[in-house]
Amino acid sequence: VQVVFSSLLDVAEEFVREGIEKKRFNQDLDRSVIAWIFVSFAIAFSIGTMLEVPKLLSKEQALSAIDVILQAIKR
Repeated sequence: VQVVFSSLLDVAEEFVREGIEKKRFNQDLDRSVIAWIFVSFAIAFSIGTMLEVPKLLSKEQALSAIDVILQAIKR
């Protein structure tokens, strides 16, 4: 599980690094922090889905949450 989680963080950090390099994201972002935000949301949503949590976000709400994060880090 630790290897999988670390791999998810690595992928997310790479996504942020590329966004910074391509000047799509703010240059002063802490890649690790943003990666943790993305991965934490993904894991929480996945666990909520598996547990059939009654107040789980809809697909549209989940995509909206990701959009909020992306808008916050955009240049």
